[in-house]
This record gives sequence, structure tokens and C-alpha cells, in this order.
Amino acid sequence: RSLQFLYFIVITTQKMAAVKRGDFKDVFRVAEEGLDEHERAPTNGCAVLAKLIAAAPEDAHLVDTVAHSFRVCRSLGLPPGVAGVPGKKLILLAYDEYKRREDAQGPPKALDAEGKKSAMEDWKDMCVLLKQGVEMLMKRVDQI
Repeated sequence: RSLQFLYFIVITTQKMAAVKRGDFKDVFRVAEEGLDEHERAPTNGCAVLAKLIAAAPEDAHLVDTVAHSFRVCRSLGLPPGVAGVPGKKLILLAYDEYKRREDAQGPPKALDAEGKKSAMEDWKDMCVLLKQGVEMLMKRVDQI
């Protein structure tokens, strides 16, 4: 199972969809514009996460994790499972913007029953990785 997941990560890294790494910063910039005023406060988790992603280098692992998570979510038609994550609303707004851009390119590939089962396992794994990545990033910010 872990080898299959690693293969998925390698393949999706090589086959970046219409929204490329650099475009993810723009996806989050658009998402940040959709935040309520209080969520844009400098100490709010959404605002902090938006600034961190905007400042992240193009090859940042968090950007890759977000990209993979969003792809898996779109293939299943499910939003990212990010309950309790700092910046949750920003992530969900960014996913909506990502999905809007990708849907303009065409619908996601239809999955058979086995594909859905595998994608659901990937969705669970990617949601955990996304949550852990954001939490780790926020803990590092608290230490600064």
C-alpha cells in the first residue's frame, strides 16, 4: 500500500495539472480575498497560512502536499478533510478556486469501483498529511 501511495506521489508530481506549483500561490491569493475581515487579521490562522504559502519557495513540500491533496479530492468530488486545522477556511476556499480552474479544463477522470476505493484511501492519507503539514508549519511559526 505504501509503495502504491509513493508511486502516486511521484506520478502526480511529474504530471502537474493545469494548476502548476506557482499557480497554487495564486489560488491561495484568490482564496485569501474571500476571507472575512476578521480572518484577515495578522494573528488569525487563515492570514498566517496565506502569508506562509505566499512566501514559500516554488519547491516547498507543503505546496506539493496541497497540490496532491487537491487532486485526490477533485477525483473523488470531496473537499479536503481539514477539520480542526488552523486556516481551514483558507484551505477550503483555495480548494474551491483550484476546482473551478481545473473544471474549466474538463471533468475529472471517471473512476471505477476499485479506483474509487484506492482514491478514498489516498484521500484519507493526503488529508492527514495536509493537516500535519499545516500544523507543523504553524508550530514553527509559534517558535519564532
